[in-house]
Amino acid sequence: MPASSWSDVVRELKLPETPETILQACLRLKAEGHLREALSGLEEVMRRDERHVTALREMTGVLRQLARPREAEAVERRRIAAEADQIFLRALQHIGEDGDVTQRYLAACTRLAPGHEGIGFIEALLGLAPPPARIPEAIVSMLADQQAARYDWHSRTVWRCQSPQLLFDAVAAEATETLQDLEMADIGCGTGLGAEPFAGRVMRIDGVDLAPQMVDRAFRRRLHDESSQPLYVDLEVDNFVAWLRRRVERYDLVLAADALESIGALEPVFVAATAALRPAGLLAFSYETSQEPGPSFSPRHGFRHNPFMVRRALSTAGLDIL
Repeated sequence: MPASSWSDVVRELKLPETPETILQACLRLKAEGHLREALSGLEEVMRRDERHVTALREMTGVLRQLARPREAEAVERRRIAAEADQIFLRALQHIGEDGDVTQRYLAACTRLAPGHEGIGFIEALLGLAPPPARIPEAIVSMLADQQAARYDWHSRTVWRCQSPQLLFDAVAAEATETLQDLEMADIGCGTGLGAEPFAGRVMRIDGVDLAPQMVDRAFRRRLHDESSQPLYVDLEVDNFVAWLRRRVERYDLVLAADALESIGALEPVFVAATAALRPAGLLAFSYETSQEPGPSFSPRHGFRHNPFMVRRALSTAGLDIL
């Protein structure tokens, strides 16, 4: 009699298909000696949740039993990285609440993955190291993806974010062309919330963000009119400084709505934006202010900037303040 598949087992258990129920089916298949079927289910878990530590651990064991040591070693490295990410996030959650707990998690992350990019970031948050020029991309992507599902609700309800509308009003007041003629780049676009006031009012919006789940939500955002067309014409997962550098004189407007909190050194962003702007183009951005002479961290673990230093960075990039 052929072995059951993981989906057969889930149906037999009368449970919905989720990473946890599929994992439960895989453990049963593994216990019954159906290793290939268990492996197929574990691969499905990873398609749905690539950082599932338990599934990665079980996959390592199954691959070893199937005499596939190289694949097992690769999966074990992924398991260590995913577990280190979990420990890093726990350390981050306790910053400002319990320093001893933060230090314990930080030590555990260091033991498990000494090269983890989050270690230096947490040391900087704790004042044990100077702030970096930017938060590591892997950390920005991980944290943003964690927030993606609830980002819009938090922005509107908890943080009461007004910057998208304020930036739109400022652009409308300063634009030398009618808004409908503007081609716009939304950098650090997130879910697309910052570009919403511009929806249907400019000719074109392109977007870029480091976090795949944020970009996926932005991709699904639509214009608020009868056409129900996508908000963005072009949308990419990328570093927005590198993305801007490849788009010389492409845009009339570069928007960075709440997108600079991962950046300590603003000059490279402003220089890249200058290169991407056409003559008389506009850069519209928001940032959290600080009276510290250099970049400092906010309670949300993003960067705050001294307005004088922001003006100096704009001047270095050849941008005038309107």
